[in-house]
Order: sequence, then structure tokens, then C-alpha cells
Amino acid sequence: MHKALNRITVSITLLGASVMYAAQKNPQSPVPKPTVAEVRYGEHERHVLDLWKADSATPTALVFGAYRGEFGASSLRANEPKETSELCAADWPAHYAKYRPVPLTHVEARGYLGKRIDRNPASVLLALESPIPKGFEAAVLGTKPPTYRLAADSDLYKWLEGACYVFARTKDLTINQEIDRIAGLIVTCQAADGYINTQARKKRWDPDVKHDLYIAGHLFEAAAAHYRVTGEKHLLDAACRWADYLISQYNKGNPYYTTTALKEHSEYELGLLRLYRATGNRKYLDFSITLTKALCRVGPKVADVRAGGGLHAVRVGYLLAGMADLYLETGSDEML
Repeated sequence: MHKALNRITVSITLLGASVMYAAQKNPQSPVPKPTVAEVRYGEHERHVLDLWKADSATPTALVFGAYRGEFGASSLRANEPKETSELCAADWPAHYAKYRPVPLTHVEARGYLGKRIDRNPASVLLALESPIPKGFEAAVLGTKPPTYRLAADSDLYKWLEGACYVFARTKDLTINQEIDRIAGLIVTCQAADGYINTQARKKRWDPDVKHDLYIAGHLFEAAAAHYRVTGEKHLLDAACRWADYLISQYNKGNPYYTTTALKEHSEYELGLLRLYRATGNRKYLDFSITLTKALCRVGPKVADVRAGGGLHAVRVGYLLAGMADLYLETGSDEML
């Protein structure tokens, strides 16, 4: 009976996917109106489905479509931990997307790009001999931290996110051990209110550095990747504590958000969005949208975009990627 139900579920899901794929492939062909629309089957906001019932007196296939993500027994979160052989680095939901990402292990790159991808495991480990982890290691040991660029904590978060995806592709056990070690360092360095900083010269809400939100955003992305690849939640919980601190400060009227933050470096948009996808907590999505609207300006041309107070290629790239992903999540024309 259980196997029969599985076959039925797979058949229905594939039929639903084919209907939605056909509509995406040919937008001029209207999707038939569902017999029943937006039916809730659970408490999570994504536990919603449409159902098409054929007008037939004989046994006929049933088609339904699950909203925004994968249909599973427990939830529809795009970032639900899964076998790393099926893991996609991109995590946008299907509802507003014309294309879906493919799992990391389903892609084989050759030539110039392939050679560099094959060097990733060695490069990831070699990076740990650089200054990248030194601030966190010094903070845990109680020794004097090195002095280098003031947004340097974000480098370790970027390393961790990349290392997680390298491990997902390669299953390299040494990289896995280092991922565990680095995640532990980060959690150990977190203050009671959720804030994290290992740079001695950098102040909290620093008006000179102007990267508090940017640094936090990179931790959020790293924590989401770590959770997706390992299934462990301690780093994700730490990221939520930091995000909750940022939200509480915004709600209390911290002047940073109306002064220095206007010159902040985009990245928090993506970080908060991925934190939402990993946790299912709507407040992180709402805060991502709030900051995107409040801190950035987008005009009819790319030349009109202002991210971090000016036209800065890297900042604009982060901003546009974040807004594209916010559209894929919400379908809001405000993000186009």
C-alpha cells in the first residue's frame, strides 16, 4: 500500500510539474483555471496547492501544483536539508521562475572553468593558512587579533559558504572537519545579544566602516548553506540571533539605519532572504524587503541604480541579485 501511494504521489507531482513547465515555456498559452485554488494543507505559509479535476465520467488523471518550492511530507522550504547529491547552490522557489537550478553534482565543467573548479578543494584548505580565520581564532584564544581590513570578518563567512558547497560536491572529509571547526569558532565569538565582531579597530554600528549589515548578510548566507549541507542548526540559530538583533535595533529607531546605512554595502538583501528560506520565518523576508526599499534607489536604467550611496559595481551587483531573488520569492513588481 505504501509503495502504491508513493507511485500515485510521484505521478501526480510529475503531472503538476508538466503543466507548470508548459506554461513557463509558452507564456502565451493560458494555464487552465484550477477546480480548487489555494487550498491550505498545513500551518506553514507555503503549504498551499491548486487542484485541477478533469471533466470526465471515467477515471482520469488528477493534477495539482504545490506553491513555491518542493512538495514534501514536512515542509516546502527550498532550503530543507537534503542529500548533497541533489543540492542546488541556488535556492529560489519555482512559482515565479522560468528556469530551475540543477544540482551541483549534475553539472560537469571542463576546460578553463573545469580546471579551476577541480582546484577548489585544495584552494579552500589553503585559504585557512591565510589571515582569513585569524581574527576568530585570536578571539577564541584571547590573543591579540591581526590588523587588516575592517570588514574582514565577512571573508570567513564567504569562505564557509563556499566550503559548504565544495563539500557538497566532493564529500571531502578534511573540508568537512574544517567546516565544523570554523562554524564552532563563529558561534563561540557571538555576543549575548547576537552581534559578532572580531576586529579590534571596528566599532559596533561603525560609521567609518559602513559594513555592519553587509557583514551580517554574509553570515546569513553562510549559515543557510551550512544548514542545507550538514543539517546542523547551531550556526543557523546564531545567524537568527544576529538577525533578530538587527530587527530589534531597527524597530527601536537606531539612527544607523537613517544615516550610515544609506551608504551601506548591499548583501543584506540576499542574506536575509536566504535566512528566511532556511527557517521559514517570514520576518526575515519582510526585513529584507524593508531595507531594500529604504536604503537603495533603482531607476529605469542600470546607470540610475544607487547602492551604498553611489554607483559602485560590486554593490550594484549585490543589490540587483538580491532584488531579482526577492522577485522570485514574492512576485512583486516593485522588485523588477
